[in-house]
Amino acid sequence: INWSQFYCSFLRHFNLTNGLISFSHQYLRNAVNEKYLSKSDIQHYRTLVYDWFKKNPCDRSLLEIPYQLYESGKNDKLYDFLSDYNTFSFLFSFDYDFLRIYWNYLIQSNSEKYTLDVYRYGDCRDLNNEYYANVLNQVGYFVEHNYSKYELSLYCYDKSLKIRIKHLGKNNVDTAISYNNLGTVHMELGNYTEA
Repeated sequence: INWSQFYCSFLRHFNLTNGLISFSHQYLRNAVNEKYLSKSDIQHYRTLVYDWFKKNPCDRSLLEIPYQLYESGKNDKLYDFLSDYNTFSFLFSFDYDFLRIYWNYLIQSNSEKYTLDVYRYGDCRDLNNEYYANVLNQVGYFVEHNYSKYELSLYCYDKSLKIRIKHLGKNNVDTAISYNNLGTVHMELGNYTEA
């Protein structure tokens, strides 16, 4: 009963997301951290959360793991995690803003070590062709609209188009989307004949 009264009284100050209750305002989070947690405590709890989600994979793992790695400053692990096509696609669809935040953070910390070109050379053997084509379209869109990496987006859109032509044919809606995406990037680059 005490928890329910407290919870109802402070309801507007809490966020409830996927069963996780957190403070909705950054000042409250900071005050609790300063009052009750040391930096080593915070690191320890982030490691525990990371380990738990690593051992118990679920959709929420794809949201929690990169967040914990980002907050802990474990850049190499975050880069490896974001390099996975399935992870990229999930975050692109469900947490696009944080995907952009993570990549901005990595690129700003070391742009030579952490590069978006990882998607050009990534391992896609486990992905079916149509899913891979969709992920390539997402990567192309992401790098085009957030980083103006037109060469990488051309690569992704072109590869997606080839997969779709082979498996869906030239007269398919998804194939037309790939043609359109490819043409848009060519227009941005001033390649009007290719567009």
